[in-house]
Amino acid sequence: MSAAPILRVGKVKAAGRSTLGSVDSHLSRTRPTHNADPRRTSENQWLTGGPGELESRVQRIMAKAKIDPDNLRKDATLANDLVLSVSPEWFRPDDPSAVGTWDAKRLAQFRKAAVEFLKERFPGRVAGAVLHLDEATPHVQAVIVPIMPAKPPQEGWRLSGKDMFNPTSLTALQEAWEARLKPLGVGPRQKGSTARHVPLSEFYKASRNPPPVPNISPSPPPPKALVPVLGREALAEWKQTEVKKARKRLKPLEAKAAQAALYEAERRANDSLRGELREVKGTARNLLDEFAKLDLQVDLAKDEIARLRGVPVNTVAVALSYTGTIGKRENAIDLVKRVGGLDYGQAVAWLHHAFGPETAAEAVRAGLEKNPPSPVLSKPDQVKAKAIAEQLDALAAPSYRVTLMRNVDGDQVGQNLGKREDGPEKFWSRNEIMAMIPKLTAQNAQGANVFITPIDASTRHVLVDDLSHDDVMTLAKRSYQPATITKTSPGNYQAVVKVSAELEEHATNEWFKALNRDLGDEKITGLRHPFRLAGFQNRKDKHEQPGGRFPFVEVVHAVNQFCETARRVITEMAKQFRQDEPPSPPLSGPR
Repeated sequence: MSAAPILRVGKVKAAGRSTLGSVDSHLSRTRPTHNADPRRTSENQWLTGGPGELESRVQRIMAKAKIDPDNLRKDATLANDLVLSVSPEWFRPDDPSAVGTWDAKRLAQFRKAAVEFLKERFPGRVAGAVLHLDEATPHVQAVIVPIMPAKPPQEGWRLSGKDMFNPTSLTALQEAWEARLKPLGVGPRQKGSTARHVPLSEFYKASRNPPPVPNISPSPPPPKALVPVLGREALAEWKQTEVKKARKRLKPLEAKAAQAALYEAERRANDSLRGELREVKGTARNLLDEFAKLDLQVDLAKDEIARLRGVPVNTVAVALSYTGTIGKRENAIDLVKRVGGLDYGQAVAWLHHAFGPETAAEAVRAGLEKNPPSPVLSKPDQVKAKAIAEQLDALAAPSYRVTLMRNVDGDQVGQNLGKREDGPEKFWSRNEIMAMIPKLTAQNAQGANVFITPIDASTRHVLVDDLSHDDVMTLAKRSYQPATITKTSPGNYQAVVKVSAELEEHATNEWFKALNRDLGDEKITGLRHPFRLAGFQNRKDKHEQPGGRFPFVEVVHAVNQFCETARRVITEMAKQFRQDEPPSPPLSGPR
């Protein structure tokens, strides 16, 4: 089969999944591009424009055509994204499977053909163009501003990607690209094919170099024993050994597959983040408006309003689908007022309908039961209290499990402070933990490490453990917004990401494991996982400093917020898992 020309056209809109900003960052690789090799990014070549110039160049092209961007629709197509390439076997005829390589002479011919094609077909309309060499196969990605002549009787120019790239013109464009490459031995393309268009995500998946499948051929089974019982035992032992061996050899492949699924979900989530944020906020506002329209005169007693105010803010944020920051002193009523743009009475009405008096009463009752008097603290404990309050206020869980971990004969042994033989486990409120500071300080001085586990029905507090400084920066570059980041020892960090418990649990768990394999602790398991309480010493033996001192757990970042990027990525992974599920067998009737 001869090499085929490749041409693909997409839309760049004023808002939504693909905007000028997102396309610019993709062209210039200022955001992580998981289908690209960062070690080869420096090889990319700008053919028109440069990094960070896309938006200004589009505006200049529009201004030259006397098109006012302010008169365009909010969802207008501002430009079109054009990809030009040739199938891999043309770039590397000796070994088409050797991704990321090419014949230098053929690459120069392709580059020249693409530059001439863009100048000829889109004069004065190319806002930016890059030859990408950091992906599996070389390709040119260009951004075209679709300036078209005005329709008679009007004069001048107009913006219309719909007319520039309609089915007829696209066919002509494909034929022109094919004609341009024909002297280079490319083509012809297959015409009239019933093959479907491959989405870009699938193209990226296919273009990655897949890891080799390990050899998992089992060893020969044991010979048949003369005594049947011994034979069965030997066969069972052989099977168990072979299964373990196969799992061990497949483990790297499973980790690679999980990482690929995470990267693909992150890419999709980032592409649609802006539009989805608006949609979520709009949904929350509409929900609040519906309750506000009821125009309820909620003539509630002061104690009932106090109960509504005491509903946990995490629970309210989940009900509102809100993923922004929550103020340190913001209670349930304050949050509903701010997010919904409602007045006091409307906010109380919404809370009353959303949670009801029983839920609110239970929340306040639990709060009163867990509100001990404040202890008298020494100056060192006052420093601890400040760090602990900062961490707990960002986590905002209704209660916590408190665990002391000690090194006993080389093993970590845990002591759950709330475990009781004569009743259910006791969980500790924020205020109770603050009151425990002197006791915890004494235990810490005797070698115990202090851990907490948030207990929250509405929220999952997901731990990304054992992060380096570079890993923390990578987490930020990938748009994750942790609620807390603590420095647990020199050069080592823990991040806690808050997500709604309403998200699909299997997808949340797979995202959590894949993110830890990629950046954190690949051995970590369990969505509900303990992590270090700030302010106390990390008493691991390996962190002992001269003079018998140990590093303190420091709060680096603390903001009460749910992670919007995590929500988007988990949602995308859940969609993918549903698509990958085998269809249910059809119901058969009586025969």
